[in-house]
Amino acid sequence: MNITAIFKWVITNFKKNSSIQLFANINQTYLKVLKNKMEQPQTIALFEVNHAFTTHILYSLICQIKFAENFKLIGYRPLRYRKIKDLFSYIIFSRFSIDNGVNRAFYTLKSMGIKSFIQPSNLTSYKKKANLIYQDIKFRNKYELLNLTIEQVRVGDLFYDWHLRTRFLDTIDLTSANFKKDFLFFVRNFYWWYDFMTSNKVDSVFASHSCIELALPGRIAMKFGSKSYVAAWSKIYKLNTTKKFSDLEFIDYDPEAISQFGYTINRESARKSLIALREGKFTIDAHSLGSGYKGASNNRVIKNPSNLNVLIASHCFSDPPHSYGDMLFPDFREWLNFIGQTSRELNYDFYIKEHPAFWESDKAHFRKFLTEFPHITAISSNYSNLQLFSQGIKAVLTVYGTIAFEASYEGILVINASQVSPHCNYNFSVTPKSTNEFRSLLFDLPIILKNWQIDVKQVEHFFSMHHLRKTNNLMFSDRTQEFYNFIGGAGQQYNNPKVLDFWNNKIDLKHKQKIKIKIKNFLESDRYMLIDGSSY
Repeated sequence: MNITAIFKWVITNFKKNSSIQLFANINQTYLKVLKNKMEQPQTIALFEVNHAFTTHILYSLICQIKFAENFKLIGYRPLRYRKIKDLFSYIIFSRFSIDNGVNRAFYTLKSMGIKSFIQPSNLTSYKKKANLIYQDIKFRNKYELLNLTIEQVRVGDLFYDWHLRTRFLDTIDLTSANFKKDFLFFVRNFYWWYDFMTSNKVDSVFASHSCIELALPGRIAMKFGSKSYVAAWSKIYKLNTTKKFSDLEFIDYDPEAISQFGYTINRESARKSLIALREGKFTIDAHSLGSGYKGASNNRVIKNPSNLNVLIASHCFSDPPHSYGDMLFPDFREWLNFIGQTSRELNYDFYIKEHPAFWESDKAHFRKFLTEFPHITAISSNYSNLQLFSQGIKAVLTVYGTIAFEASYEGILVINASQVSPHCNYNFSVTPKSTNEFRSLLFDLPIILKNWQIDVKQVEHFFSMHHLRKTNNLMFSDRTQEFYNFIGGAGQQYNNPKVLDFWNNKIDLKHKQKIKIKIKNFLESDRYMLIDGSSY
């Protein structure tokens, strides 16, 4: 490392940031008022260490509530760092108040009253237990791995998705050395958390996600009667035994409802927003990493418009496939393999489009799939879905993607591959219950298409219910668009310290108190979710 690089690293990690400083000072001032009233707390509230500034605002309000209730606030990492460099960095920065909060969260979290930070340790003591479980699971299949339960806690799905993501894989190989290494490591971390929950009085766990390794402490905590929350960005979910994941309120969507969850469905507003979305004049959170409506190419790519042309809308391979729960297939690659094999028996033209948010690893997996199934034509993400529909696509295949409502609104038949998808209660797309039914639908496409009709009113109802309902940020309410404009767009809300400037300087104390009361009431309730203007 040269002198310039060292200097840059020092500036990045230690130079004070005025936005973060002011936010931290406000937090510390509030805690000082309560400090002398506090007894030594025994009950613990755990907060995942993450680095999204909107989440830090949410955390600060929750910490104020928990601190006033005399909770011990502890920050945590779900898995122990494996690399010495990362481990050393975590220990040093978490113990000493030397970071500036720009690239690490410790300074900011400490200002909220989170004074100690933990991660699993002494993992070798769990080596024997992990080995016994591995000896059993290595002879099983992917479905059985997904359903793996340890100490009556289901963790197979969490490991499966974490292993895919940490290795940038497209699917699992139960015989690989990396699988064994990761599996043993994951199980040892599980038992550390299991013992921690056994030995400590943990009231609640606050995490950013309900999938991959980030959900592990919360999933274990629920077994001990502790409360497990997903509290991130602009919403809070209280998980339970029937809803182990966040964002599952769609399971209860009523396509006939005029209002639900305290939200009134407005199809006229949805229609206008859908038109604006198609024209690139409106955006939704689901398109934050890439929209299928975007694409500059106008070249013809669909060879014969009169043929039965089927579009496969690919997913990012290592993006957690089970973020909503179980699908028809173990992962996205197995779904594609099934389609690829079945397509060889069908006299249709199959196309597959790159996902607009592909990582480099996804691109490599995509090319590998095309090598194995060369009769399927690849389409660049530079083509908009509307362009492809106009060229002759008759049906679309997805697992649970947003293309389901996008294509349906254009009158295109969509077949999903998961019963747990945001649009599962609506009939504008088809959702099979098994892989056999999925296969039958592919063979029956010519018959289905002859009579297929879509009620666009259902698409508008869904769009209002699922997307427009969640337009506003919980902390900023009807000033959310002003907030986005202030920070330079919705994509800036995670890593731009200007987020804190808006909260510090643009939001008055009365509004902050109102939001805090709303959060406090939710935490004391049995409700599943808290989103601005929508709760149940």
